[in-house]
Amino acid sequence: MQGWRPTHAEGAQASIGSPERLAIPTEICKGGNVRATVTATATATATLARLPGAPGTSRLDLCPPPNVGRPAKGEFARRPPWPRFNSPSIRAPVQPSLSNTRLPIMAAFNSALRSGAIRSLSARVAQPSMLSRAARAPAASAMKTFSVWAPARMGPTSANAADGVQANPGPPPPVENIGVDAVLRQNPNSPDNHTTTIFQEFSLEGKTAVITGGNGGLGLEMALAYVEAGAHVYAIDLPKEPSEEFKIVADHCRIMGKHLKYVSATVTDHDDINACMDFVMKDSGTDSLDVCVAAAGILQTYDALSYPADEFRKVFEVNTTGVFLTAQAAARKMHEQKHVSGSIILIASMSGSIVNRDHHWVAYNASKSAVLQMGRNLAAEWGPKDIRVNCISPGHIRTRMTAAYLDTNPHLLTKWSSSNPLGRLGRAHEIRGVAVWLASSASSFCNGSDIIVSGGHNIW
Repeated sequence: MQGWRPTHAEGAQASIGSPERLAIPTEICKGGNVRATVTATATATATLARLPGAPGTSRLDLCPPPNVGRPAKGEFARRPPWPRFNSPSIRAPVQPSLSNTRLPIMAAFNSALRSGAIRSLSARVAQPSMLSRAARAPAASAMKTFSVWAPARMGPTSANAADGVQANPGPPPPVENIGVDAVLRQNPNSPDNHTTTIFQEFSLEGKTAVITGGNGGLGLEMALAYVEAGAHVYAIDLPKEPSEEFKIVADHCRIMGKHLKYVSATVTDHDDINACMDFVMKDSGTDSLDVCVAAAGILQTYDALSYPADEFRKVFEVNTTGVFLTAQAAARKMHEQKHVSGSIILIASMSGSIVNRDHHWVAYNASKSAVLQMGRNLAAEWGPKDIRVNCISPGHIRTRMTAAYLDTNPHLLTKWSSSNPLGRLGRAHEIRGVAVWLASSASSFCNGSDIIVSGGHNIW
């Protein structure tokens, strides 16, 4: 289905020009999760319908008509009222009489299509939030098949292995059972009336998390931490196969009975990353997406005077656009949930706030500055929906990748170590605590913040 896009306005019929068989969702036509297969020569009806639970918004869904060449029975009756259209050629009434207006409106749309007045999906409903605009992932992208890797078996390999696993404290406690107020409401003289909740507040039990750039480095470190905190975790990265490092860690996670799966996807591809989030929701079994960490990024070294324009754009494409597309795709799924909530964590860098002395990283540093401002803007827009957005800005952290770089540039070890008051590089596991805190309900009032983990580099 690569290259296919729904490009027609509401009520119009169009041939699906794809050389392969297309699985088209039929939920509007039949009201269920039944899938129908439509060949490349069949005709499907593109229906722009109002989203459930999001008034004033719209989505493009496809329904295979029961009779080719005629409107699908009941296609307009499923999602009234109608949205308004920006196209000057079409003025659909907000709440038409379905029995009297279906065919005239279809004729008007088909006429507009033939005249070229509508060349793309231009229907928009006035709505300031990017989460609820019609610019959602195309319905076809949800049908993509992903390359997924997971250990061959799930759960403890033996009873002895299960006995050695530290018990998770359980799901986060209700707000009314936390802290001083909870103690004062109960008998403070009886230990039976109040239990310690601090460890539960950091729990991710029953949650689903995705981490881009999770094939190694800090991404894999955070993935393991989330599994240990109780989450089902999906690491998203570009290679078709995960690294050996990832496979060893994922196999270790089996003894906790949690998922650590690898999904190959491209963060700079809007359709790919949106379809990936759809896949995660279905595959996890939790029917939710609770945590998203956008950690994919690249670094280049060029003198600014000779920096190739294409290479400069490449850094921004991954580090900034890729981070935005990841956050947007995750927030869309969080917004569709019955109980809207979630935590999105953007991995920025201390280099987004300072200049790394003697390092020519202008594109990288600028891209990370953009991520910091992006985080503040998204936090302001999505905070009212209980979707929190925060940033983590690591300093010089020793990972396998940076270790290889330092081995070829040994003078940098001393330079980087002496650039913060602790006099050393950070260790990869020292990002775990912050990452789990931001993902959990323990940080429920933290929004729009940048947590700097640099050993104090930024204070000098």
